[in-house]
Formats: sequence, structure tokens, C-alpha cells
Amino acid sequence: MAGKRAPLSLYHILDSIDDYAEIVGDATIADFTTNRSRRYAAERCVEIISEASRRIPAEWKAEHPSIPWQDIASIGSVIRHNYENTNPIVILGLRGERLEKLKIAAVALLEKYDPEGLPFRKRQLK
Repeated sequence: MAGKRAPLSLYHILDSIDDYAEIVGDATIADFTTNRSRRYAAERCVEIISEASRRIPAEWKAEHPSIPWQDIASIGSVIRHNYENTNPIVILGLRGERLEKLKIAAVALLEKYDPEGLPFRKRQLK
């Protein structure tokens, strides 16, 4: 049985994906390496996504085997523990399809496991 925070973690993933997209936008590597605040904000979004992914039950993750759940969980450890080696190319490389697939999976899991909460979130975003 999933804990109460499993659906909440999926909402955190969705929020952080949206925040990441807004922060990163169409930034180039040069933009990212010269604007530390922007880079740190994007890294924090990735860190939250990573940590939240660890709180999702394994049986839920198994429903979306194309999502690299272990890689998602691991990237947060790199950012936290090897912050000096965080590669901006990797952080920017998450843009687009990679995070979009995760977003689709998170929404699908919420539709199944928290069907009342998803419409509430959409009302809050207006």
C-alpha cells in the first residue's frame, strides 16, 4: 500500500518540471554557465524531482518501465554530494522529451491513484 505522500511526491515532480521549464527556457550552455542563480535554480528543480521520485512506490514505477527511475533517483545524489562536478550540459539535456515523458507518467499515475487531486491542482494553477 502506498503512503499518503506518494501522490504528493508526484505533484512535487510536476511542479518542479514546470518550474525547471520556466527557469531553463531556451538557455544556452553559455547562458547557464554565466548565470549561477539560473543554474542553481534548475539544479534545485532536478534535485526535487530526484528526491520525490524516491518516494513513489516501486509497483507504481513498474507501471511505467520506460521511465529511467533509477537514473532519476541517482542524479539528485550527484547534485547533492558532487555539486562541484554537476555538468550544466547534463542539466540542460533534461529539457524536452526526457522530462516530458516523466510528466506524462506522473499525470497517468495521478489519474489512477489520486483522481480527485489532479483537477484540484489544475484549479490552483489558474
